Parts: sequence; C-alpha cells; structure tokens
Amino acid sequence: MELNQATLMAFLRWWLKQLSELLPRGLLPGAKQRPDAFVIDVEHDGVALWLRRDGAPSKLAHAAADDAGMRDLADAMAAVEEGPHLLLYRVPRSMQLSKLSSFPLAARRDLANVLGFEMDRETPFGRGEVYWDYVVLRQDSAAGRLDVELLIVPRPFIDPVIEASRRAGMHPGAI
Repeated sequence: MELNQATLMAFLRWWLKQLSELLPRGLLPGAKQRPDAFVIDVEHDGVALWLRRDGAPSKLAHAAADDAGMRDLADAMAAVEEGPHLLLYRVPRSMQLSKLSSFPLAARRDLANVLGFEMDRETPFGRGEVYWDYVVLRQDSAAGRLDVELLIVPRPFIDPVIEASRRAGMHPGAI
C-alpha cells in the first residue's frame, strides 16, 4: 500500500485530534473551559442565576423566588449549550448562622456525625431543622482540641426556594 501526501496529512490531523482530546481543555490554545456549575444566589429580593466557569461566575438571570421565577431560571439554564449538571444554592453570609465550638481531637475522625448528634446542644435547632456544614479552623495537638465553625441555614428560610425550583425541574446538588 502506497501512502500519498494527502493520506498522510489526513492521518496526522486525525492523530493530533485524538491526542488533543486527552489533554485538559485549559491547556489547548483558545480552548474555552466548560462551565462546572449553575449557582443560584438566594437573595432578600429574589434569586439570581449564575454560570460558574473556572471559578468565575457570570450572571444569567434574576427572578422572584416563586414558581414563575424558578421556571424562568430553569429556562435560562436550558438555553446554555453544554450546561453543567451541578446546581448549587448559595445563601449570603448575612442569612446564615454561625457557631464556634471546640471538641476533643478524637472527634476529628467522625466530626460530621459528632456535630450532627450535638446539633441541639450546640444550637437552638435540631438536626432536622437546618442545613449545616462546618469548617475546621484549628487543630491543636498539644491541647488535644479541635476548633470548628458550624455554619447553619434554617430550613424554613431555604426550603420554599428549593421546593419551587424542584417544581420547575431543577434539583440542587448542594447548598
């Protein structure tokens, strides 16, 4: 079989395309990173939809936090070509509760469960009344203590927004 120049060039183009698909998109010249998440900001006057790409958000829409507003956001999400599958809800710090706590260092192994069991002792809420997460601020091996910031969002604040978005066909990945 004899290879002519056109056949060889076609093979090289195909081969380079195959190799380029193995590289992270950010390494290719002129490549645009795919968005990694939609973010819904829950605000005092409604909700805002953002598209996050490489950590940089761009605002797509603003709407009321009701069924009609959420349908508008769902439509805006559907209009994004190759949109991400992850949907995050962001609650402003002013609408979150925060509690600093200290625990024995041994709690580090299963800290999420320890915090869940201690929720009603550490806060005025039961575990099922809030969405929560935590940040380890400091680990003091000498004192055997672990300092933790507990971040809390009461369900009555965010659940109506989540339910309206679910009715519009959107499903949260995280708050």
